[in-house]
Amino acid sequence: MEKEEKLLLADEYISSLAKGLHPITKAVLPEDSVINDVKIVRCLYFVSEAIKEAMNCDKKKSGRKKKPFSLSQHEIENFRISNGEITISAIVKKLNELKNDENMVKLTTKPITQWLLNCDLLQEVEENGKTVKRPTESGKSMGMSVRRMMTDHGFFNAVVYNSKAQQFILDNLWSILNFDKAINKEKYKSDITPQNSKNKNVGQPWNHDEEMDLIDMYNKKYTIAEMSEALGRTNGGIRSRLKKLGLIDR
Repeated sequence: MEKEEKLLLADEYISSLAKGLHPITKAVLPEDSVINDVKIVRCLYFVSEAIKEAMNCDKKKSGRKKKPFSLSQHEIENFRISNGEITISAIVKKLNELKNDENMVKLTTKPITQWLLNCDLLQEVEENGKTVKRPTESGKSMGMSVRRMMTDHGFFNAVVYNSKAQQFILDNLWSILNFDKAINKEKYKSDITPQNSKNKNVGQPWNHDEEMDLIDMYNKKYTIAEMSEALGRTNGGIRSRLKKLGLIDR
């Protein structure tokens, strides 16, 4: 495994842990897990940012930008569909193994799950105080289900994909990659010029995705006003959350 691939995988695992999720299965970790301690969470976010900075430094040193992930139709046809049910992480691992190009970024689970959410095949629900992804009725009809699994950390519920669901993802892989490209192109564009009403999230509980966006904007030197406008929160609400995350003292 190449250095950047290891860093990408480490960042994905650490980001999942910071959200209170099992890094491989994305199952919600027990509330009493040490990972859910706010001090540990802050450290995980810090390490995630450090990894991104290290990767950016390496890219600058190499003097060339890596190509987006892509596969030809012939390469897609070489994907071996599993007869049993497998997780999205396993699917992504098999897709990355089809392309041995060090000048191309590795695929992660996020583009696929975001596309499935957009197609109403996955939905976000609350379980044990955490936001997790679960199949909709349409997703279930496509071959997605939830299975109780076990690791060294105990039992957890994971979304799994049967052969029909795996084939569906392969058939739509180009649409998934184009959707991800469009999302990345527009990232933060609507943050500064929001389309929805101001302070639309005032009084609503914060979720992990919002906190990740807040930390990202803070590290990119967004002003309090810009963060407030982007996230639909008051300036005081932004300062309070930044203080809770240990990013500011007051």
